[in-house]
Amino acid sequence: MNKQPITGPVELLKSAWSFYRSHWKQLCAVVLIPYAAMYIGSVLQSTKNPLLLILGILVSIAGGVYLIAGYAALVDAMKKIAADPSGSLSLKAQFKAGFSIFWPMVLVGLITYVVTLGSMLVFIIPGFIVGIYISFGLFALVLDGKRGFSALTESFSVVRGRWWHVFGRLIVVGLVNAVLMLIIVGLLYVSSAGTTVTAIARVIVNIAFIPFALTYLYHLYSSLKATRSPEVQTKNFKRWLVVFLIVFVLFVFTIPVILASLNSARHLRLEAQNAAEAQSAIAK
Repeated sequence: MNKQPITGPVELLKSAWSFYRSHWKQLCAVVLIPYAAMYIGSVLQSTKNPLLLILGILVSIAGGVYLIAGYAALVDAMKKIAADPSGSLSLKAQFKAGFSIFWPMVLVGLITYVVTLGSMLVFIIPGFIVGIYISFGLFALVLDGKRGFSALTESFSVVRGRWWHVFGRLIVVGLVNAVLMLIIVGLLYVSSAGTTVTAIARVIVNIAFIPFALTYLYHLYSSLKATRSPEVQTKNFKRWLVVFLIVFVLFVFTIPVILASLNSARHLRLEAQNAAEAQSAIAK
């Protein structure tokens, strides 16, 4: 088991803030495009014009697609900046890098989602545990070229033996986000800001905070990799991931069967009740 220490939460915050402060324009620009598109799309959808409604839906979808690619573009940008802090990044080149692994990202995200839900079906707690183990799948994909289940097992291998340490550090960045949102919401409430101003403020907070949070996680993942144990075995964990995936699939396919059975039983019960009432009426 790995006993090497990983970077503490305070040091992670400091290093993430230092990195973010020096390169925030490059990082936030990547997130600005998809969030701006999704906001514009939501505004268009709120109109009563059918053409604008359709256009709004298309713009929102495009924003969501660019956001997925943007996450990969952000992590890739962090890797490039870490290798050459004085180098310049092209927004076009970063999105090109993000879209180059778009479908592998979708696959990793889908597996992560399905496995997490499948494991949560087993008394919830396993889902919580597995969720922490596979939380660095994005970084394993972008930084190490791992695909599919390999990205999740790579995440497991760097977290193995430090689950509680990782959990605590994830809680820290989550608390920072929560406090920031509470402050913003509180200020907006006190100033009696309208719905539009509130929505724009939340978009701005997301544009500013997401790059910082990913920078924090990037430094955490780098620390985990640098102190990982070479003896971690991932075969059993991968089998469990497959089991949880199967559990989810079976659950999804079982729901329609159960609903159909309940509906059929309800109809039979109603028919029996109607037949009994008809016989009773005839007898009278």
